[in-house]
Amino acid sequence: MEKYILLDFDGTFADSKNVVFTIYNTLAEKHNFKKVVLKDVNTLKKWSIKKSCEFLNIPLYKLPVLAAEFAKLYYSSLKEISPITGMKEVLAQLDIAEYKLVFISSNTKKNIKEFLACNELHGIFNILCSNNIFGKDKIIQKFMKSHNLTKTDVLYVGDEIRDIKACKKSNIDIIWVEWGYDDLKTAIKEEPAYIAKKPEDILKIAEFVFNND
Repeated sequence: MEKYILLDFDGTFADSKNVVFTIYNTLAEKHNFKKVVLKDVNTLKKWSIKKSCEFLNIPLYKLPVLAAEFAKLYYSSLKEISPITGMKEVLAQLDIAEYKLVFISSNTKKNIKEFLACNELHGIFNILCSNNIFGKDKIIQKFMKSHNLTKTDVLYVGDEIRDIKACKKSNIDIIWVEWGYDDLKTAIKEEPAYIAKKPEDILKIAEFVFNND
């Protein structure tokens, strides 16, 4: 049976933090939300999206509209974004090991495809995107059903608390990565199945899990 690695994009694979915060502040100024300053970053990393939105005065119902504006600004900033150091090499090794690689993201397929092309990563990925930032569990479940997959066939790699929650709803294990958007202590409370301290850990964990299922 083929084994699948499902990958989050921003924070896990793409080092987009600086661009994301710049874009957010541009939108905050436009829509009169609270801007993010450096001292807020560590606090926001510990909070859920809903709590962060309350702090920043962003109504949740506006998130779909903001996501569309965000995607356009993100696309124009792609040249300022690079892969997390070591992740290109890890993905190449996962591909050599014949794992099937799938990006599952609340970013857009257009942005991800262009980013991969700019970084000379071609043909080894499937890309699935959600318009709903809280909808990853539905994408995961739909994908697994369409490919007749069970928990032992899949590992998810992500960096946010919502990734952990989406995986629990989907009854699959997650490798939570330390270098992303959310706080380690907060993530540990959500009990991810595995934690990667550096990109190479992803390959080691995948080999351990899939060789012992």
